[in-house]
Amino acid sequence: LDGNVDKRKLIKNIKSVYRAKGTNRGHEVFFRFLFDLDSETFYPREQITDRNERFFAAEFVREKLIERLNKEVPHQLSVTIDDFKDSKNIIHINACIWVEKQGQKNIVIGKDGKVLKEIGINARKELENLYDKKVNLKTWVKIKSKWFDSKTILKEFGYS
Repeated sequence: LDGNVDKRKLIKNIKSVYRAKGTNRGHEVFFRFLFDLDSETFYPREQITDRNERFFAAEFVREKLIERLNKEVPHQLSVTIDDFKDSKNIIHINACIWVEKQGQKNIVIGKDGKVLKEIGINARKELENLYDKKVNLKTWVKIKSKWFDSKTILKEFGYS
């Protein structure tokens, strides 16, 4: 614990902290005792993030790309979601993988499309686990030269 924390006060009130765990009040009690600060929650308890489904779809595809290609195409990859349609039984996702050069595109696609297919299958499985329904994931690889150095393009791709 931080040297500024009043340990006696915390121990004396540990039951209050424990009883309030997992509630909005729990955060307030915890912060008040540990840091002598008042805290407020910014989102409802059931909302675990401020990111939308498109963000997670892009991140799962990007994760699988980096896992598979971390030595060949280190981090000069970005993924955008061009279409995301959630119907009752299936989610249709069109993802675009952006690279800077033709050689990078060839590496991402692989011989006969095998690398891109493997990445798509692995990302789709993760997305089906996340959304708890079938996912139809289609991926394309496109080239945008020097996107990594362009503030405008980085912003288009969701990087601020």
